[in-house]
Amino acid sequence: MTIPFVEGFFMDASQGRHNELNVVRLALQQGWGDDQAERVLAEADAGTLPWEDESTFESWDDLVKDAVDFLNSKAPEGLEYTSTDGADWGLYPASDE
Repeated sequence: MTIPFVEGFFMDASQGRHNELNVVRLALQQGWGDDQAERVLAEADAGTLPWEDESTFESWDDLVKDAVDFLNSKAPEGLEYTSTDGADWGLYPASDE
């Protein structure tokens, strides 16, 4: 089943899962205007992001959360963009929590 997510983007439940880097990339593609995200993504793509630096992970977690918040602002009612296990990101039925 293909679920429309935002204009020009469709997610198939079996093939549309993204890792965190692609969560940020998807948010930028969908209109999220975040300069820090663009810089971090460029560094990650170039292989120059200092992943071993503990502070990178703290700011990275915040960046991914902000990207997910943006994507959820665009999600159809009753669905949310989330991770089932920290790695398998996708569009799922919204939780009642």
